[in-house]
Amino acid sequence: MQQAIIMEKQWWILGRIRSLLKQVEANGENDPVSPVLHRGFVATVLSSFLVFSLLTMITVRSIRPPVVPPRAAMGKIVWQKGGCVQCHSLFGNGAYNAVDLTRETEVRSREWLRRFFQEPPLMRPGGKKRHPPLSGSEADLLVDYLEFVSSINTLGWPPRPATGRAASE
Repeated sequence: MQQAIIMEKQWWILGRIRSLLKQVEANGENDPVSPVLHRGFVATVLSSFLVFSLLTMITVRSIRPPVVPPRAAMGKIVWQKGGCVQCHSLFGNGAYNAVDLTRETEVRSREWLRRFFQEPPLMRPGGKKRHPPLSGSEADLLVDYLEFVSSINTLGWPPRPATGRAASE
């Protein structure tokens, strides 16, 4: 879709360049220097257009989003239905009442996360309320989603807190 829009714009630009060249050619028929300048102008404009088109195509192809595995997509549904974003965040977006879970699978093992989602401890602060428990299949799907999120190259975003967290949390 994006490539089609870009190609359409490129053809429009090329059409505008052709019409401008015709105007320059029509105005410079009696000028002996004009054909030399005209050829240089045409060469410069066309080479610039070709370089621009090539760089645009390379850029569009290199920014394709990653393919979301089906289990990760189902895990996102668990994330949404459970209202996880009311307390947690991903990629720095969401609530800040609990930890950002973007890189949580790099800190915790799959088994630890699965057990936490199935048998949640009392939540901080105060320890009066429990994290909503999930079934075994929901926990697996949610961990698949968090593993997929963790695999996305975010160039170091969001940054980890300087103090870090204790392994017993």
